[in-house]
Amino acid sequence: MKYLSILFAAALISIAAKAQDHKFELGLTGGGDISWVENEAFDHYPLGWSAGLNAQFNWTERFALNTKFLYHEMIVKTENSSGNFKMTMKSFAIPFTARYMIGQSKLKVLLDAGLQYTRGYREILDSEFVGGVVEVLNNPAHWHKGALVFGTGAKYAFTDRLSGTMEARLVIHESNLTGNVYSENSQLFFGITYGL
Repeated sequence: MKYLSILFAAALISIAAKAQDHKFELGLTGGGDISWVENEAFDHYPLGWSAGLNAQFNWTERFALNTKFLYHEMIVKTENSSGNFKMTMKSFAIPFTARYMIGQSKLKVLLDAGLQYTRGYREILDSEFVGGVVEVLNNPAHWHKGALVFGTGAKYAFTDRLSGTMEARLVIHESNLTGNVYSENSQLFFGITYGL
C-alpha cells in the first residue's frame, strides 16, 4: 500500500508538470522603432510604431519558434530647396525567429535570430512637390522585402499561463525608399502572452 501511494503521488506530480508545460503561447505585442536610412535625400532617423499578434511554439524548455503578425507605420521627412516632403509608410511584417531561453525561474532571458517578410500596402504623401496630399495603394515599385532579425529580451511569468515580455530587436534590410537603399530598424516591443 505504501508503494502504491508513492507511485500515485509520482503520477500526480508528473501530470501537474505536464499541465504546466504549455507548448503553444498566443498574445499581443506592440512598441516603437527608429530606423537608420542610408540616403542623403531623406531623414536619416525616421520614427515608427508597430502592433499585432504574437505566437510561440515551445519546442523544449529552452528552444522555441516565435512569429508575429505586425502592422507598422513609419513617417519619413525631408526638406530641400524644392520644398518640404513627408510620407507615411504603412506595411505588414511577419518575423519568424528561433528563440533560445535562459533561466529556470519566472524570469527568462530571450535570444532571437531569424528572418522577416514585409509587405507594404499604402503610402500617404504630403508634399509641396505635388501640391498637397496624395495616397498611393499597392505601389508596385516597393514593398516586398526580406530582412534579417536579431533580438534579445526578457519574459516574466505572472502565473502558470500568463507572461509579460519585453523585446529589443534589430531588423537589417534594403529600404524601399527610392530603390535598394540599406537601412536598419531598431525596435522595442512590450507584450503579453497566454499559454495554451
